[in-house]
Amino acid sequence: MPRRSLRLLAVLSVLVGIAAGAVVAVAVPRHAKTTNIPKLAVLRTAAPYPEVSWQHGMHATTRPRILLTAPDPAGGPDWALRAFSGTNILPKGVPLSHIGRELLGVKDCVELGRIHHGTFGWLDGGGTFRPVPAGHQAGSRNCRPHGKPLPEDHDSAVWTTWASHPEYGEPQPLATVVWGTAPVAVKAINISPRSVGTADLHRSADRRAFIAFLAPQGALPRATTAYAVDDQGHQHRVLRTMQFRPTLAQGRLAARAPDPDGGAPWGMAVVRGPQGTWCTGNAGRVVGDGVGQLDPRTDVFFDQSSFAYNCPALTGRFKMSHNHPLVYGFSAGVTVDDTGPGSARDHGRIALRHDPGATVFSGVALPGVVSITVIAPTQTRTIRPSGPSHAFVIAFPGSFPSGRIQLVSHFADGTTATQGDHTDDLS
Repeated sequence: MPRRSLRLLAVLSVLVGIAAGAVVAVAVPRHAKTTNIPKLAVLRTAAPYPEVSWQHGMHATTRPRILLTAPDPAGGPDWALRAFSGTNILPKGVPLSHIGRELLGVKDCVELGRIHHGTFGWLDGGGTFRPVPAGHQAGSRNCRPHGKPLPEDHDSAVWTTWASHPEYGEPQPLATVVWGTAPVAVKAINISPRSVGTADLHRSADRRAFIAFLAPQGALPRATTAYAVDDQGHQHRVLRTMQFRPTLAQGRLAARAPDPDGGAPWGMAVVRGPQGTWCTGNAGRVVGDGVGQLDPRTDVFFDQSSFAYNCPALTGRFKMSHNHPLVYGFSAGVTVDDTGPGSARDHGRIALRHDPGATVFSGVALPGVVSITVIAPTQTRTIRPSGPSHAFVIAFPGSFPSGRIQLVSHFADGTTATQGDHTDDLS
């Protein structure tokens, strides 16, 4: 990706949880009597999720079966893992030669869900339960090629954080679950490094599929690996998080801004870079102390706090200076009221009357910058950088299909510097 002051960053939909985690050695059997997790009961039931254009599903070729169920630590509906085989629904009109081989052929899949009155489905963060057909695009699933044995040290588990969806206020993590399958019968699950509390482990009849409950959290520990421990005490890797260079440190929330539609706040995370500068990534939703993507239909949160790739240079053409005091980017995407089931509108709220979506500006400023004025085609706003990193984030309602954006930095000595970009490439 070219190193420019402005980066157009698309807000992507994620189909399964991002793997990350913590070490906990989980004794078996035991059931946690956790008291600090808020209970969310089924407040209403609804029809299955409708199809949407930004996700894809699968055609189930076998009858789905429940591998195991696990009591919810907070007393809500049981959690469950379901297995089935199927094929990916491929985009129409695209030649098979243009589609990755990993999407072709029959897959054996495991899905995470909840059980309500004997039905497998999903409970969103606002209390609405919806049945989820096997392979539906809204399901959280993990798949591998059909008929092939699970290899040793294979990423066959998923980290999932389920978040609340309050009518007003901020979402908070309700449950954090590591789930999936292992190549051996599981005696315990070890998750490293040691950075969260004790987990609760539940296993299938053959002890190869498992659900492990962790302390609810938004920000995920950096560089996490999960291991299944067999009866002989040997460890087999089932999950490993991605190392996102150039930084290897844990990201942290540095700035936040309200959402134009009253949904989850927007946030900006930073990481101290290898040269001592503050590195930034994409702006995202704030859940707890994490920054990332919040699936608006299922309220599953994918933390991206440590995905910091944009590090200001200390020397050279792209270094920050009085004339270029900001390293920033913007992203354009939907907000909470654009997404149908599970959205604020579904819970009876009234959306503001403006174009759908939001355009979010975020970045870091030189220490001498005391305020930043963002001049957009629709409005002008002024904000102050925050914290030692001088991070900032601001969300505008709607999008800007054309025009020019200017960011004016105001210094303590009264001088200013203007940076700007055209937005004609946005739609």
